[in-house]
Amino acid sequence: MEERKVLKLIEKCNAEHRVVLNPFAASRHRSFSYCRLKELIDIIEDEIDCCVFVNEGKIKFLENDITFVSCFESVLESAALIKYANAAITPDTSIVHISSAFRKKTVALYWDYSNTYEKINIIWAPNNSNAVQLFVDTKNDSLEIDIKIYPVSIF
Repeated sequence: MEERKVLKLIEKCNAEHRVVLNPFAASRHRSFSYCRLKELIDIIEDEIDCCVFVNEGKIKFLENDITFVSCFESVLESAALIKYANAAITPDTSIVHISSAFRKKTVALYWDYSNTYEKINIIWAPNNSNAVQLFVDTKNDSLEIDIKIYPVSIF
């Protein structure tokens, strides 16, 4: 059932690549702002022959002929979409781990916990040689590496 729904969605894509962009995490502090999300979609669309599949139904206004906004009802639907994608970009560890299970190219966004005892960014790391971790500096609220270069460089 989940795969049929996803296959129906991705058959609209006539591009060489399919990128899943999951902009939201459990914490609003780790989620993309709408402005940052739009900026990232524009960069991806300009630089890569791809369709972007955004997993967030509340932002239909971002949809166009190569960006598709979906509202999946289960994590299984998200997993099916990732199965048929070439890459995923997300701050959400569940999507990172689904991408890892399918060995997909992944840009994983994490808070930098390197100076804390818990080492959450190591514990919840992608465990996928096709993944790149980008860290948000929690003191300065900035990315260690500019995310603008990574969506392009993963292909």
